[in-house]
Amino acid sequence: MRPLSLKAFTDVLLAHPGYSPAIRADAIGAFGASMGGQAVINLLGAKLSTSFGLACRETAQDPRIKAAVG
Repeated sequence: MRPLSLKAFTDVLLAHPGYSPAIRADAIGAFGASMGGQAVINLLGAKLSTSFGLACRETAQDPRIKAAVG
């Protein structure tokens, strides 16, 4: 759910007339700690671990995120 929320929030910021002029849509960075860090690396393409058996699944990805710290 967090990666989807972050992607939706990015959409909102880029569509907002007050914020969008100050955002370089081709160079968006992200930072997250703990579960926020997991969400940020999911946006870059990492798969989400779903069990101790190393099962993974795809999550929302956002190609606009160019750099991240998790």
